[in-house]
Amino acid sequence: MAVYKFRVTFEEYDDIYRDIEIKSTQYFHDLHEVIQEAVKFDNKYDASFFMSDDYWEQGEEISLNLKESSDGKKVQLMSKARLCDYMDDPHQKIYYYFDSSNPSWGFHIELIKIFIEEAANASYPRVVKTMHDAPKQYTPVAREKGAAFDYDLPPDETFELETHIGRIEEGEPKSEDELMRGDDLGIMFSDEESASEEVDEGDDM
Repeated sequence: MAVYKFRVTFEEYDDIYRDIEIKSTQYFHDLHEVIQEAVKFDNKYDASFFMSDDYWEQGEEISLNLKESSDGKKVQLMSKARLCDYMDDPHQKIYYYFDSSNPSWGFHIELIKIFIEEAANASYPRVVKTMHDAPKQYTPVAREKGAAFDYDLPPDETFELETHIGRIEEGEPKSEDELMRGDDLGIMFSDEESASEEVDEGDDM
């Protein structure tokens, strides 16, 4: 039975990849699960594969969950789509999209080798090569909010940040500690530092 070897690369980080071997008769759902495990994602969100050409133009969609395509046709499910039924090219390319909402992730998958037989005592699918650590699934994303930035934080930290931002925007006086940290986006000098900046006209005589 043939075995496919795929290289799975982060779309935004082309130096981070995983080489995965999987039997040709296994399903896209098997490939989806081994990718999630290989990059240490939690596999809680929707995902799709898109059969692609050499330029990564997306074609037929194969989805984790039941849905309809833009033309109203039902999209094939990963659990019912065998890999061998979709491999038309010895260097077949597949675009893999995983929506974890913040952020969403895209991957480039390329068929890089086909083995005629399975390796002895091997269990498929399997990761055979790992290059660099994967980025964290959940990363803070800055969104402009007036003159400050709002980050995706746990609820208690978000509340504290928003409260502080509100105080800046409303011009509420801040404590000396806050000023010393530059929380008012300005600079506070000690008396000695201020004095050092003054020029005594007599010194130039």
